[in-house]
Amino acid sequence: MPGKKITDHQVHKYKQHRNTLTQVAAAARAGISERSARRIDDNDALPSQRPSRSWRTREDPLTEVWDAEVVPLLRTDALLNAVTLLEELQRRHPGEYDTSVLRTLQRRMRQWRALHGAERDVYFAQEHPPGRLADYTPGTVAGICGVSADDIVKAARWFGGARAALSLYCQGLNQSIHGTEKNAALINLHLATGHIGRAGAGPFSLTGQPNAMGGREVGGMATLLSAHRDLSSAADREEIARFWGVDGFPSTPGKTAVEMFDAVREGSIKAIWIACTNPVQSMPDQARVVEALERAECVIVQEAFHST
Repeated sequence: MPGKKITDHQVHKYKQHRNTLTQVAAAARAGISERSARRIDDNDALPSQRPSRSWRTREDPLTEVWDAEVVPLLRTDALLNAVTLLEELQRRHPGEYDTSVLRTLQRRMRQWRALHGAERDVYFAQEHPPGRLADYTPGTVAGICGVSADDIVKAARWFGGARAALSLYCQGLNQSIHGTEKNAALINLHLATGHIGRAGAGPFSLTGQPNAMGGREVGGMATLLSAHRDLSSAADREEIARFWGVDGFPSTPGKTAVEMFDAVREGSIKAIWIACTNPVQSMPDQARVVEALERAECVIVQEAFHST
């Protein structure tokens, strides 16, 4: 087979089957490739009778940059693919490395990963040169997050080396004051490690999306008409008014949840009715929400069960 030396026994076996079988069938019976079979048909000499051959036909084109440049990049992010690394070498050394070294780079990367890399290779298309996160070492991040560097490395190895990684998160991530950034960071983590778009892998939000989507569909939001019609559109307002059998709708949207609690805090809204949710837990900036509820003249709380 490709990459393996053919033995005298395989040659004898191939010739034996070749008397009655086609070249392809005989090669399969002998456990050799069709290319090797053609060479045997063209040359009667046994492998042991042939002169030794030097398999390396050229010097390693990566000798000058492998230890000094490629290995440090792999240590920074062992999940980089060969195309990205080649593009980085071309950027650093214009005109010196073309696509002919790609296969050599792929082979050396496989060898390096077998000794120093993760247990498996994860490839994801990368559009930017590596090294953007080089300043955020485990020690630096430990000081920012208050988590030990060893635990950060351990968590990274667990996540990156898992067969499939699934992130389950709730409203605390979504509705914090930096919710967008936190969700983007989690999604980027899955993209960078390849844990996305396949069974058992990906970011999964454990939130009340069925209820929220239902509210959007029936017009339960103050900023949106039913069926996702635009409140600022006269045609959409006329369509929904005709369907509902009413004279019309105001053209200005109502307040979002955050704006509503700001208005309660400022006193422009005097009373608030809270149904089946706890804004102190689910809203961003909890201190402002608590302050708003304390200032409200009337707060009604409606729950499905008394104990909640």
